[in-house]
Amino acid sequence: MGVIVIDRNTAVLDDLRAVLKNEKGVGSIALFYGAGHLPDLEERLTREFGYRFESDRWFPAISMEVAKAGMTPQQARQYRQMMTQMIDRQKTAGKRAK
Repeated sequence: MGVIVIDRNTAVLDDLRAVLKNEKGVGSIALFYGAGHLPDLEERLTREFGYRFESDRWFPAISMEVAKAGMTPQQARQYRQMMTQMIDRQKTAGKRAK
């Protein structure tokens, strides 16, 4: 997990530092990363950059038409349940890190 999460987060934060230092007048920056990266990113953005959490907005990352995807309704329910559990675990991990 260290390579997948910590090392990749370090790389993106190094890039963020470079943009903040070298590109004046940037009004906003977006970091697009998977949910598994978010607890560490939030903690480091707070600690290393002095940012603070203000609000969040969730956008759909995936949408599909079950029939076109060749899935049965039961498979679609199982997939949704699996994704919901993964999101819930990340929310819980983020709360523990605070």
